[in-house]
Amino acid sequence: MINLLILPSLFPTSKADIKGIFTLDYAWCVLPYCNVSVFTLEFSNQSRPPSIETWNGVKIHRHYITGNKGSNPISKALAYQRWFKIGASIIAKEFSGIDLIHVHGSPLYGNMARRVFLSKKIPYLITEHTGPFTKISGNLLNRLFAQKAWKNASKLLTVSQDLAQQILNSGMKPPPLEVSFNPVDTRTFAFAKKNSPSAPHTFTFAGRLEAYKGGLKTVKAFEKSGLKGAGWQLNIIGDGPERQVIEEFIANHKLEDRVKMLGSMTKKEMAEIYNRSDVFVFPSEHETFGLVIAEAMSCGLPAIVGNETAPKEIIAPGTGITVSPFSIDEISKAMIDMSKSFHEYD
Repeated sequence: MINLLILPSLFPTSKADIKGIFTLDYAWCVLPYCNVSVFTLEFSNQSRPPSIETWNGVKIHRHYITGNKGSNPISKALAYQRWFKIGASIIAKEFSGIDLIHVHGSPLYGNMARRVFLSKKIPYLITEHTGPFTKISGNLLNRLFAQKAWKNASKLLTVSQDLAQQILNSGMKPPPLEVSFNPVDTRTFAFAKKNSPSAPHTFTFAGRLEAYKGGLKTVKAFEKSGLKGAGWQLNIIGDGPERQVIEEFIANHKLEDRVKMLGSMTKKEMAEIYNRSDVFVFPSEHETFGLVIAEAMSCGLPAIVGNETAPKEIIAPGTGITVSPFSIDEISKAMIDMSKSFHEYD
């Protein structure tokens, strides 16, 4: 068994938190082959003791540094240099027998892993999720930190072909690249027949309610399609800054009886909604992968997705329809087409 240490740039703060939960998906999918530990180090305004928890076989070590990152690039750079050093020191002291480090996100934990490599010669690889990649390549501090972290990395994994190409186009020099995509927790997201054949036909959208994700466009496309009168309904899973605008649109167009705002949900709750739905709709303008698409498909749903960036890599003629995420007309037409053909998808 490989002794694997995961360093995540995002990680849930509790079992009810879904922020960075994809890191747990990675951990769980390698448990048959690895003893897995997760290490996080956070800035805190007050002194906090370290803690250790075990979630479904994954041991989670949380440590804290008293202080903050500062507000300008110089103070941030100095704060993170201290953070890299302290984190590497804790790993060296507390994690004996580590065979491999898997980093999620290049600039920060990538440099912590590099410090461990330089002192202990423990190999590390990095999975990059950041998109658009200009968040790293277009930011001087992030670019410098990422390029430094890549110097000794055994491999750079990306979650889509599109993200790999963005990295190659950035002018930065990555280590050997491999596209690994994202794992899906198929224990949670599994196909189940609808509870009742008489249940209304349903589209479902899931994602943070930000303009680029397409929640409001999905509601507008549903209204334009006229499918409300054909017995269809729409679920909107998620929360965010666009929620109020979506709710106002629903009220103004008297869609309350057919469009349900479900708010944030756990993964288990999302899977239950998918298994009561017929079609998944996610017309996002840009994604590094689009995990919600793969999770919905794992529950047996055909999908309507944006034809920009990574989602088009997941969807084929037998699994769904791609549309311009900027065109409500295209999204609406796809919903009409899918209402007639969703039962033909296997």
